Amino acid sequence: MATKARTIGRTKHVTVSGIGVSATGTTNPGVRLPVEALMSSSQYKLQRDLFLQGFAAVQNKDAFYRNSLFNKLEVDGGFTFMDIDPTSYWAVASIHGLPYEPYDFLASDKLQNTDWHPPLPNDPPRPGGYCHHGDILFPTWHRPYVLLLEKLIHDEATTIANSYPEKLKADYLKALEQLRFPYWDWASPVTLEKGVPSVFWDETVEVDTPRGKKSIPNPLRSYTLPRDLGTLQLAGNSANPTKRPYKPDGNMPFTPKGYSTIRHPDSNYVSNQDGTSLAIVTSCNTTYRPSLYQLFNYVKTWKHFSNHGDTNYSVKVKAEDGTEKDVKPQTETFGHYTSIEFIHDGVHAALGGQGGHMANPDIAAFDPIFFLHHCNVDRLIAIWQAINPNAWLNESDLNNTTDPLKDKKLFTEGTFTQEPRVAIDENTPLTPFRKSENEYWTSKGVRDVVALGYTYPELHDNIDKEKNQKSFDRYKWQIIGNLLQLLKKNAADGPYELRVFLDIDHADKDTSKNCPNFAGLISVFARTKETQCANCKAHPDAVVHGNVDLTNCMQALNINVNSNALQPQQIKFVAVSTNSNKQLNWEDLVTQADLFKSDESSNDHTVWSQTHVATVYPKS
Repeated sequence: MATKARTIGRTKHVTVSGIGVSATGTTNPGVRLPVEALMSSSQYKLQRDLFLQGFAAVQNKDAFYRNSLFNKLEVDGGFTFMDIDPTSYWAVASIHGLPYEPYDFLASDKLQNTDWHPPLPNDPPRPGGYCHHGDILFPTWHRPYVLLLEKLIHDEATTIANSYPEKLKADYLKALEQLRFPYWDWASPVTLEKGVPSVFWDETVEVDTPRGKKSIPNPLRSYTLPRDLGTLQLAGNSANPTKRPYKPDGNMPFTPKGYSTIRHPDSNYVSNQDGTSLAIVTSCNTTYRPSLYQLFNYVKTWKHFSNHGDTNYSVKVKAEDGTEKDVKPQTETFGHYTSIEFIHDGVHAALGGQGGHMANPDIAAFDPIFFLHHCNVDRLIAIWQAINPNAWLNESDLNNTTDPLKDKKLFTEGTFTQEPRVAIDENTPLTPFRKSENEYWTSKGVRDVVALGYTYPELHDNIDKEKNQKSFDRYKWQIIGNLLQLLKKNAADGPYELRVFLDIDHADKDTSKNCPNFAGLISVFARTKETQCANCKAHPDAVVHGNVDLTNCMQALNINVNSNALQPQQIKFVAVSTNSNKQLNWEDLVTQADLFKSDESSNDHTVWSQTHVATVYPKS
């Protein structure tokens, strides 16, 4: 039984605030830098020293409050969620999923009837969690999540900066003012060429500390777990009593205390650097860049931009004669459909691989690269907002009764602090992120990144809101052939990917993604059946919208991209479980697949069009 003494001294909650934001709200925003620049450029040397030491300090914090040497040696089973230090990396990462415990809970806090809580005697556990995936709050909920870690690192860096000798202190304090969390642009031309930067693989990094130059463990490489993560289950056909990590047959990976997070683990449970980079380069070419191009040029409304799916592809609509009919999204606006969450999902899958933490939603945030990934997602959201300043959660199309997607993700199935089946909007509290002791952040409050104390290079250089979206050409891409697909999110009991091949006699899970017939894939970032996520359990019929650009593959195979030369029978699907690497029956997962042709030949973006060519599945 945990004792009250362990929480003595903590009487206030952790609040999330922007760095450099004054009490009146004025701010001098610091620029969030690309991680390659922060880690390599001489002009950011002092910021780099502070960031690496600050991040390492957050990771090195004990997950528990312990007030004696005896307690430090005590079995962790004697502690409860009330003993967790909310400023530790363990606590911050656990907000996203496992171990599904309330975050930042004080002895004075009360569990409401609507709150999730650990099972009490004769009381079954109730699903909960904090995350917003698959609804309109996906972009805004993750914004204060990254801001929380940014502030915790900055707090540690402040202590460190003030510890330098007097002759250095002033320079480090000046660098501290501009220190912000970095992002990794996984769709940049550099990533397309080189894959995952070496800064995520180096075992140690050299920094100038207040006590001189030192080599410290690289906090970007991995995080060593202070508690068991996952559920001890069967490994293959035998029990797993040694509590060793393993890659599951189909369940979520189990990682015991003392082991580190991992990416594309090999048979020795070591991260496969080459395999991870190859997966990223492949997806960067086939998915990230063309999808971002579509996102910036075609997606205009918040509901389509914000998240990846619906509970239904079609809805019942009553005709004037009283009869009902199925109505599907209109193809003239749906042919280039993509979302920031769909693109985000693919990065998780490519970074994690079979058995890797990033590929599994319940444990993804324990890998430090999670936050650099989400910082880039936030950057892309901010850029899209600058291009579409009037698109927001309260836009009229969310309530357009003639739109078949009018009910798209406008409610949640409940979290630790939110009742199920309650409508969500710009004023919905983004729990557990507190703006003050008695107030949570809302989407309305985090809409403007500058007001939160930071910006990004593109926005800092004053992106022209009046210019056409085509002017943002970092991800410029020519799209002619496009395959839109709707996939059942929870039908595979965990994450999976649907691979698309063109003009090939046979393809299976062993067919190389490097073969010229491989067009791309859709990654489905789904939790396993053992998850406690309320939203996931309540939506077994959830559907993910995704697309694959076929243009490059068609050109490689000499298929005329300017005609209807590609026939539906030339398109083959292969579904593979991310956790087990087993081939799945793709027909159990695909709801619909449609082939579109795009015409972007005009310099006038407003006349670009897309035409439905054929239905690939189901076959008529």
